[in-house]
Amino acid sequence: MPPPLSLISDKAIGLGKIFGALFVMQASVYGVVVTDPTLGSVIDPVGGAEIDAEAVGSTSQSTIEALSGFAVLKDFPGFVASNSGDNTVSFTASTYADIQFTASGSASASSHGNVINSASLATSLDQAIQFRNNSGSNRTLTYVIDFGSYDSGSTGFDPDVNSVTAAGFALTGLTNMTSTGAIVDFYNPAGTIVSTQSVDNTLSNIYFGYDNGVEGISKIRVRTFHPSGISTAAFDDLGFTPATIPEPGTTAALLAGMIGIMAFVSNKRRK
Repeated sequence: MPPPLSLISDKAIGLGKIFGALFVMQASVYGVVVTDPTLGSVIDPVGGAEIDAEAVGSTSQSTIEALSGFAVLKDFPGFVASNSGDNTVSFTASTYADIQFTASGSASASSHGNVINSASLATSLDQAIQFRNNSGSNRTLTYVIDFGSYDSGSTGFDPDVNSVTAAGFALTGLTNMTSTGAIVDFYNPAGTIVSTQSVDNTLSNIYFGYDNGVEGISKIRVRTFHPSGISTAAFDDLGFTPATIPEPGTTAALLAGMIGIMAFVSNKRRK
């Protein structure tokens, strides 16, 4: 005897919810959301902290800045520290990918990830993001930048939609770190690291950047290595190219999943 239509309907709804969760794997947003900020075109313009060198293995600053549509996020108004949640930059137009910033580290790094106004640390004169160890032993602080899509209705961020071909930025105050300095990883949309760039603490202000072409960059992970006691580094001038579309493999996998679920529901209806 075939099951009642109400049961089939309930199962279909349940499957729809599962598929929805697979199709849009969103992360909750608890910090500040900045919409359509003013963008610049140059990393480290005149004034403020000056870049001392480019990280080994990076795509040069001049090369990335010359790419079509390149833009720079210079200010981070209202950004909060890691213990208050993620911060998000949202663009109304689809030209640029939305961006989410996630800071993580020790509870003794309560200022890690919030905005700081410091001419000695900000390469654009005004605002930068501080990476701060407030006290205690040596600590590694992590900062992740995801390129994706922000949904203002659900206050969710989907890191699996949109990427950029190239991105670059400045880290300052690295002479305050341990000898390990800083390590930066650039990821493609498949989640594979395509470039790792590291510097020690012999120079203070360093440019990091990478052009991964059509394969794209979906995430950047920054790690700074702090000695015991109080120490501060800063992140500024995030530059990026216009948004790309999700990689074909991801789209194909999602479509295959949708077709499989539709076939499952159809078979249940025929029984």
